[in-house]
Amino acid sequence: MSRKLALAFASAGFPIFPVNVFRVGERWRKVPYIDGWAHAATTDPKVIGEWWMRWLTAKPGLPLARCGLVVVDADRHSGGEDGVEALRGLGPLPRHPVNSTRGGGQHHWFRQPPTPITKKQSWRPGIDLIGASGFVVGYAVPQGEIPELPEMFWPQLAPIRYLRVCVQDHVGPVLVSDLTTALRKMNAVDWRGQFDRWFELLMACKYVGISEEDWVEWCVSDPHYVNDVEEIAHIWRSIEPAHGGAFYAALKARGIKVHHQDHPHTHSEVHFSAVDWRVRFDGARKWLRRHPTEPDLFSISCLVAEIVAPRPIAKIKDLLLQDCAANGLASLLGVEGCRKTIERGFRHVEEKALASA
Repeated sequence: MSRKLALAFASAGFPIFPVNVFRVGERWRKVPYIDGWAHAATTDPKVIGEWWMRWLTAKPGLPLARCGLVVVDADRHSGGEDGVEALRGLGPLPRHPVNSTRGGGQHHWFRQPPTPITKKQSWRPGIDLIGASGFVVGYAVPQGEIPELPEMFWPQLAPIRYLRVCVQDHVGPVLVSDLTTALRKMNAVDWRGQFDRWFELLMACKYVGISEEDWVEWCVSDPHYVNDVEEIAHIWRSIEPAHGGAFYAALKARGIKVHHQDHPHTHSEVHFSAVDWRVRFDGARKWLRRHPTEPDLFSISCLVAEIVAPRPIAKIKDLLLQDCAANGLASLLGVEGCRKTIERGFRHVEEKALASA
């Protein structure tokens, strides 16, 4: 039965891995059977079959980052708050998949909001939000459309009066003496909830010589991310940038000009128009070849979708598939799995563009 359920999740497009579910006292514990579960999770029935031959009673675990999901976990524990009743008392939620858990609680499935939920957090007694850094045990395949997480669960935004202080409206050209000052002249709030644009800017800033310390300091000038210092620094250290195009583009859009630039990768004036889209695309492909994971494939697909539009898309997607074959990701996810992830990235950008139109 467990193997059949695991294959059902895989057939529905959810990458899964085997989890040991056992009871300690009155609580159920969930421990992955394999290391690196976030990247090892797969929809390949052959791999799943091998796992369940080894661990017959394993339950399927779903890495939420790769699924693009966040789960509202309503618990029921003896002597604790009844999360199911507490959630029901909040009033009607949009129609969404709900599954019962082993301990009598419920999993409520939603898509990530514009500012993703990353770490597991207690929303109120008996109700947790399980975000991108975690996993859930799947007891039944979610049925029907999965809507975006309702705003009532979103992290609280900083007061509007504080954000107005942060916003810097430039009137006319702004002349600065160095790149770090140029970064500080921009408002980090402009990138809030837009991971792909933020990640592209991160790569560009590292390429042109901005320091890690200055980058992190600039990011947390948006009070919404003041508690994410370690995560921001980790992402910074993990990348090898290819060009500084996104940084130059952001400066140009805000009328910021750098009077003196002495970094070997920069020039005396900012001319983003000189940065050919093919250079940016090649840089994204190089990054993907060095980072053969599904989350990276999704991020690069989103980035490429923004870079190449409105150029012929089919050929671009084929090139990304070639990179998946070269870096071994196609062997891990399967060619069709890679194709689905690429399509999901392009669709994400298209939906975002339509929503803002």
